This record gives sequence, C-alpha cells and structure tokens, in this order.
Amino acid sequence: MTFSLIMSMLVTLLGITYTIATFNLPAAALGIPYEPKVFPGVLGISLIILGTFLVLEEYKKSKTPEAKSKGSGITFNKNAKEILTTIFNVLIYTILFNRIGYIFSTIIFLEIQLWIFSGKAAIKRSTIVAISFSLICYFLFTSLGIYLPVSPLEFI
Repeated sequence: MTFSLIMSMLVTLLGITYTIATFNLPAAALGIPYEPKVFPGVLGISLIILGTFLVLEEYKKSKTPEAKSKGSGITFNKNAKEILTTIFNVLIYTILFNRIGYIFSTIIFLEIQLWIFSGKAAIKRSTIVAISFSLICYFLFTSLGIYLPVSPLEFI
C-alpha cells in the first residue's frame, strides 16, 4: 500500500465526515433555511468524489507489474515529505490563528508553504508574496465587514 493510496483514503473519509457534519448543521433562522449548508455540502461532496477518484487511480497503479515488484508494505513516494510537512504546518496555523492574529499566522503559514514548494532560493519572493497576500486579504475582508482575528499589536 502506497502513501498516496493511504492519503486518498483519508481524503475520502474526511469528505464523508465533513458532509455528514454539514447536513447536521441547524437550519438558518433568517433567510433561506438551507443556505448555510450549500457551500460546505458542495465542498464535502467534492472531497468524496475527488478522494474516490484518487483511490481508484492509486489502486490501478498498485496493480501494475512495476508496483508488484517493489514488494509489500507502505512505501513513501517523493511527495510524502511535502504532504506530511503541510499537514503539520496546517496544525501550527490553526493553533497560532487566534493567538497571534490572522496577519502574522498567515504570513508564517504561507512562508513555510512557499519554502516547501519553491525552495530556499526563492525566499525573497516568497516573503513578498506571503506579506502582500496576508495584508491584502485582511484589508479586503475588513472592508467587507468580515473581521478576522487581529494581531496582539494594536496598530495592525
């Protein structure tokens, strides 16, 4: 069983769990009763469909003669490190989000993600992208009346 097959199964399971949780949401008190369930429902169903396609694709790959010659056991492909690092980075982001605010936690998150996929050589560009994206999104959401967790520093 490959790492990609395991992750595909987890995505499908996450989609099923998320969809069940979505349909257990209470109806909206104002407006259209089912409206808060539409976007999460589409997201959950998409996860189920895409996860299932990935499982089928990885299963087909595991039946090829090349895969059979590698033997049994869990094998990690070259992307396993990036996937595990991203999962760990998301966990750190969720912990930091309310503690240090949207701007700083998003800058840290994006910086790490861009470093993982772009490498150390693009650190200047990654920093500019991370800071710009975080600030633009923060001010865009604030202008729309959607308030994100603020930084411990009062001026930001």
